[in-house]
Amino acid sequence: ALPRTSAARASLTSACQEGEVSPDGPDVTGNISEHFGQVLLVVHFSYKPRECVVPFLAEWYASYFRHIVTVGPGAPPEKVRIPHVHCGTGSQGSLGGAYMFRCFAKVMQQKPDFRGYMLTNDDAVFIPKRMAHFDLGLPWTDRFHDPLRDLSLDLPRAEWSTAFARMHWYFAAEYHVLLSWWQSHPPEERHRRRKHDLQQKYIRYVAGNFACGHGYADFRYVSASMVPMYLELESALPNLFLEIWQVFLEALWVASGQRLLELPRGAVTWDRYGNGR
Repeated sequence: ALPRTSAARASLTSACQEGEVSPDGPDVTGNISEHFGQVLLVVHFSYKPRECVVPFLAEWYASYFRHIVTVGPGAPPEKVRIPHVHCGTGSQGSLGGAYMFRCFAKVMQQKPDFRGYMLTNDDAVFIPKRMAHFDLGLPWTDRFHDPLRDLSLDLPRAEWSTAFARMHWYFAAEYHVLLSWWQSHPPEERHRRRKHDLQQKYIRYVAGNFACGHGYADFRYVSASMVPMYLELESALPNLFLEIWQVFLEALWVASGQRLLELPRGAVTWDRYGNGR
């Protein structure tokens, strides 16, 4: 995304060339930056940022967030004051968007002293002022997702391929990671007890042993209270697709007696009408 006016684009180009765009600029939004004062904004990149992308995002977010980091396989090409956390593997140096929760978990571990973490992908630009009144003591979700009542977590392995083929999603077969974990037996007693406890809570919550649903997950807010479960599930299911992983995390969270804040429809959509901030 680019600024809409030629003046704004010229200003951004100048800032890129000078390397002066940073989150240390003046606070022009008063109460909003106070609201997010103890929140870390984490912007994930699947690949090394292209020129001017991070300065643009800094220009967009810095007057709302005092604390911003980028995370991904490479730092931006410009001299910017936003810290970068390296996270990436593979031939392209990237985990890819499907596993960006692993990068978010790394940031949480390295920077643990925040009230919460605003997690977003570089191309999922959101408008902070729309969220200035939402409770930061609760994790946020875009919506609650119904379980898949035609996919049992106890389905015999020999039937997995047939079941996934019926689902017709491009990542349907990725449910094999969830089913494998569900049916596995951790070697350590304490891990077996913990897993059994979570499974029983989940079964009661969804009224059966049904697989969780899947949904959009490019933007989330994780409160400090949710971080331990976030890190626990990242460790247990690092190879589960994000669209499934995020919904499973939220189901386990609510099943454990915790609360989620469901955002109103349209709260995270791009500002199509040019109202900006």
